[in-house]
Amino acid sequence: MTNIKEKVNILLIEDDPGDQKLIRLALKKSNSETNLQIIGDGEIAYDFLNKLPESIDLNLIILDLNIPRISGYELLDLISRKGIKTPVIILSTSTKESNSNRDVIKVAKAFYTKPLSLDGFHAIFNEIFSASGIVNSRGK
Repeated sequence: MTNIKEKVNILLIEDDPGDQKLIRLALKKSNSETNLQIIGDGEIAYDFLNKLPESIDLNLIILDLNIPRISGYELLDLISRKGIKTPVIILSTSTKESNSNRDVIKVAKAFYTKPLSLDGFHAIFNEIFSASGIVNSRGK
């Protein structure tokens, strides 16, 4: 297995400070070369994504659906309309089944119900990195 050489640039759109901390720790545990940018408000995320130039090297967007001011669903709609090709991973307290009637979640590459522990988040990120070809630099 080859280690990655460049930083993985991840945008986390999540308003809960506890989840932000667990995700940050799990990403560090999963991949030592992660550059994480956190936006905790839907309106700020909307503005950021709406102005996102194609030259930005963003490898992954991690999105909570239930964020303040502008929902994750509206952000997914913007991502779709704007043609943003960065993979989107949904991390939500709701289940995929409860959102299955919303066509907009089809924009996402994967949907995970938020785990309650650091180990749970770590397992999710190991799976994401493996599936996307991003190799863990610290192993599993």
